[in-house]
Amino acid sequence: DIRQLDLLSVSSPMARTLARLLQAAAAAGAAAAAGDDGESFLQAGAAVERRNECTCLPWKDVYAEHGVQCGMGQELAAMGGTKQKNEYGDKFCSGFYEKVSGNSCMKQFFASQKGDTWCYIKKECNMVNGGEDVGANMRYKLCIPGMDDMISGKSIEELYEMAKRDNVDPAILLKMAYTVFSSGSQSGLDWSTAKACVAKTALRRKRCGRLHAIQRSGTPTILQNSKDDHPPFGVVVKDKIYEVFYTHWFMRNVQNKTELDANPYRISRYQCVDGCS
Repeated sequence: DIRQLDLLSVSSPMARTLARLLQAAAAAGAAAAAGDDGESFLQAGAAVERRNECTCLPWKDVYAEHGVQCGMGQELAAMGGTKQKNEYGDKFCSGFYEKVSGNSCMKQFFASQKGDTWCYIKKECNMVNGGEDVGANMRYKLCIPGMDDMISGKSIEELYEMAKRDNVDPAILLKMAYTVFSSGSQSGLDWSTAKACVAKTALRRKRCGRLHAIQRSGTPTILQNSKDDHPPFGVVVKDKIYEVFYTHWFMRNVQNKTELDANPYRISRYQCVDGCS
């Protein structure tokens, strides 16, 4: 079906152009079959072109093929912007964004409750939704649920498969995808307390009620420890509760930077602790 052509899988410029023309022709043909006039004919083709221009680009291709440097967009927004690249570049640039092969919209603010997501697009797209130009030929946009592929819509199993495929730390990918509550957040709930609720040993019923409210919301939510932001932490997805933890492999190699940099997908794993039977 011509209308289902995936332009991202077409490599050469000529082939991309041909694919767009074929898609436009298919859309225009459908409009003509419905009895629309020539103007609708052209409008249908233009709509196809706009969709193509506004499609999020694969992350690693943006840096490898389009002249964008990590940090020019929103990669380091949660850390204070590009001026923090020396400190966080290894973790979030070479260790994450520059390795991700997909084009799903990522959280604008890593490990936060804020839900805004973003991606890079071609400069021809005008639907930036609050985004900005990046360099001479690129822009980033703020994504729109229902129109863009949101990383938050993927299951924990899918995210772990993505982490393995792209060789990134699964814990980082999860925090790029899901809402994150810290102990100081308005939820008043950290992972240690949530685990006690699951084990039926919690003494504060009010806090357990907050856990149940998160479950009822249906929004995948990460609950962190009160001490720091590192694993172990919990992931609440409706009735299922998971724990993300450092692997034995990571603990053996914690001082071996060469090994950690080569195999970050092995740093953390998850297991279901409630609701998965």
